[in-house]
Amino acid sequence: ERDLTGVTDLAEKLLLPSLDAEDVDPDDPTGGSGEVPTFGQVIIFFLPTMGMFLANPLLSMMDTSFVGRYNDPIHLAALAPSTAACDQTIYLASFISVATTNLFADAMAVRNILRARRVVASTLTMAAGIGVLVGIVLFLCGPAIMRVFVAGRASEDVIPIALEYVEVRAVGSVFSLVSIVAQAACIGARDSVS
Repeated sequence: ERDLTGVTDLAEKLLLPSLDAEDVDPDDPTGGSGEVPTFGQVIIFFLPTMGMFLANPLLSMMDTSFVGRYNDPIHLAALAPSTAACDQTIYLASFISVATTNLFADAMAVRNILRARRVVASTLTMAAGIGVLVGIVLFLCGPAIMRVFVAGRASEDVIPIALEYVEVRAVGSVFSLVSIVAQAACIGARDSVS
């Protein structure tokens, strides 16, 4: 077994305030630091965090604008249901990011670096596994899913094109979920810039 004392000491110096776990009062809203964040500090944390949550809708709008500009209207008609199906499937796994933020922040609050590492490692592994499952489901069930999202006379023309978009987004599902968990860990560490 490797000695991680040096790594743990460095992580404590970089990531944690100089508090002992027994010095932290759970009822203290300042987390034991005695300082309430200033408005500027809140804004500095808020803006990058808001950017994380706005990234997906903005990327979908960019997809729509490029597809609408450079392809036939049928491609634009196929993009909407494929984007909705893929985004909703990914949102089903959003519980992982909530759990990561809460568990990681709890571990950091009591200065338990090993537990914090286990939380991040476990949730990243879960995110990768669920991402693979989501990708497989989108590949295998894509035609059935698209029949639910696309109806009417144009469905014979739209569904094959929509499936192409679904397949591309399915490949990225692993990376999407892993990045969501990584962002959640950063928020749990009060690091919205990384």
